[in-house]
Amino acid sequence: MAGIVVAGTTGESPTLSTEEHTGIVREAVRITGERISVIAGTGSNCTDEAIELTQAAERDGADGSLQVSPYYNKPSQEGLFQHFRKIADATELPIMLYDIPSRCAVAIMDETVARLQKACPNIVALKDASGRPERTETLHSWLGKDFRVFSGDDNLTVQFIAHGAVGVVSVLSNLLLSLMQSLVRAARREVKSPESVQLFLNRNSDWREVSDFIPLLFGAHGNPSGIKCAMERVQLDSGVLRLPLVSAPDPARTEIRRWLWPLTGFKHVHGVKRS
Repeated sequence: MAGIVVAGTTGESPTLSTEEHTGIVREAVRITGERISVIAGTGSNCTDEAIELTQAAERDGADGSLQVSPYYNKPSQEGLFQHFRKIADATELPIMLYDIPSRCAVAIMDETVARLQKACPNIVALKDASGRPERTETLHSWLGKDFRVFSGDDNLTVQFIAHGAVGVVSVLSNLLLSLMQSLVRAARREVKSPESVQLFLNRNSDWREVSDFIPLLFGAHGNPSGIKCAMERVQLDSGVLRLPLVSAPDPARTEIRRWLWPLTGFKHVHGVKRS
């Protein structure tokens, strides 16, 4: 399964108006046609808004919906269950839950994921940014392997796959798409257990280089400041950051550029012009 996520965290979805949000999804569907799946980030900390955005994405031809945990509200597990169930009941789109406690101040507990999947057949996947690759095995033991888990952290992609995840919803792929694609395909072929992770990583020199680069993209300046700085360096237009986000500070930009210089020689980066 391959696709793009539109209007997610890296797309600065909290700063988009409703018109911008729906317009971006509509345009992504138009441009991609049926060549690739379009997953619309239509989550919100307001249940009614999430429903409105999800139904608009469904009308405009999106293939699925990414639903982040409600941020700031800090709901209980029962509140999370009711929130996601109401959204799922309002659409026929397949839904990928998005658990990212570091940004939302609340985690979707395993029991809540299982309860939701059993109550809502169109909840079919989880983007897991909890930092716990082994969680995948627990979810599969309860829900079966048809419930798909994706790493929400580029640097833990192989570890998640070792525990049964099918891939990653990636920030780095905005810059190094073919590298991330080849990494995931190879890992799915070769990594069959947690014990095989390090051997796999040692054999993949490109990935060893990149694994040191990824933390620079997620420093104190946060995402998407880092990835936008990197994309700007290789002349991939990603637009300006909207307040309250600001550009990465000069020391971070210098470090990103220093690491990016050898990376731009990779076959995985296309159209790079050195200056």
